[in-house]
Amino acid sequence: MTKKVILRPATRQMQVVTVDRVANQDMSAGAKILDVADDFDPSSALVNWTALTIGVDTAVIEARLTAAVKKEAERRKMLSFTAGNGKAQEYVQKGKEAAASAGLLATVLNALTAASAAAQYPMAHAERVLTGDTLYNVLASYRAGKAASDAELARLSGIERKSVLAIKAATTAAAKQSAYASINWTQTV
Repeated sequence: MTKKVILRPATRQMQVVTVDRVANQDMSAGAKILDVADDFDPSSALVNWTALTIGVDTAVIEARLTAAVKKEAERRKMLSFTAGNGKAQEYVQKGKEAAASAGLLATVLNALTAASAAAQYPMAHAERVLTGDTLYNVLASYRAGKAASDAELARLSGIERKSVLAIKAATTAAAKQSAYASINWTQTV
């Protein structure tokens, strides 16, 4: 261990120092030196100023790990979409059109007039006109894309929830870290 912590109860200060700096420290007013691990994180320390001991604040660790899970889940969820606010609106609109066209026969969709198609399915109509594909095929691709994206979002949401619950259920800092380390983001449903 190359780190030490000096607790100064008179001022309620905690100071992390390297072993070679301990000899130069003011140890008056009841200061106490404690050994800590090299990866000691003062921001998650819980100090008992009466007993002059240090513990780990598991609530701080839990909050950090939970936030890390949520951040990673969000990052992975966003990978199933193309970035950008315009893209987000595009996905919403295409999702609505996909849902509205579900169950309709190709003959019904492809028989719509241009005005009806533009009014009911503006995104698909624009793509149909520009690509030369049928309205049915464009909407079918929307439905397939939405189904795949929805499945991926559901899978990642399930992993996120399972992971957060495991971190919260763990009662020690080490168990919380272990729960976080054991997350399998590639787990399938």
